[in-house]
Amino acid sequence: MLFENKIFKLHEIQKEAITKGLFFRKSFLVCAPSGSGKTLIGELCAINNIFQKFGKSIYLVPFKALATEKYAHFKKAYERYGVKVELSIGDYEIDDSKIAKADIIVTTYEKCDSLLRNFYDKEWIFKY
Repeated sequence: MLFENKIFKLHEIQKEAITKGLFFRKSFLVCAPSGSGKTLIGELCAINNIFQKFGKSIYLVPFKALATEKYAHFKKAYERYGVKVELSIGDYEIDDSKIAKADIIVTTYEKCDSLLRNFYDKEWIFKY
């Protein structure tokens, strides 16, 4: 994945996340400036979880435009490996069955809150 995206060198924050257990189901809160490499950390974690069959990932972003951008990126990068990616934002309706089958759900903070409150009794979020 890294070589395909022409990533040959990691930022310090990315190296630190890996050495502190990124691939070993450790929890992380990454706070860093724009352009520091946070996206790749989240992406590596999500893909590792999916390939290791740990469960699905929810990729949260603050804005619909950014969600749409990340959704397109994940689809292009990972669908060829069988990873199912879905977008769930306020003005884009998607049925529950697609969300339930998704490996990665790209959504905004606001929509994620709605998903968690409205689907708390459904297994899709806690499956695996």
